[in-house]
Amino acid sequence: MQILPQKGISASDKIDVKLPYPVLIDNTKKYRDNDTFKAMDKLIKAEIKNGYPSAQIVVIHNGQIIKRSAYGRVNAYTQDGKRIKSAPKVTNTTLYDLASNIKMWATKYGDSEASIREKIKY
Repeated sequence: MQILPQKGISASDKIDVKLPYPVLIDNTKKYRDNDTFKAMDKLIKAEIKNGYPSAQIVVIHNGQIIKRSAYGRVNAYTQDGKRIKSAPKVTNTTLYDLASNIKMWATKYGDSEASIREKIKY
């Protein structure tokens, strides 16, 4: 955002800036039969069956939610690694503690951006 000086406005004047939250339109029904999303569902369900505890996915395209899914169970394993079959299912509103994962994702994103902009040579 850039605010350009106007006549009668000085640097000491207060400016209130309000930015609305983006409005996302749920369009998941239109993409329900999408082959790519079906393949993704199949892959994630197989991973859950083979021990991965849970996952959530939201795909947004042009301000529309075109895929939203939840898989697996919350706290699905005991400390000794046994599956808890009665654990609650993950929903689209389940919150995850991202903790140190953010460091990895942010670093990878920054690395990718720098590579794209040819700031880093491999």
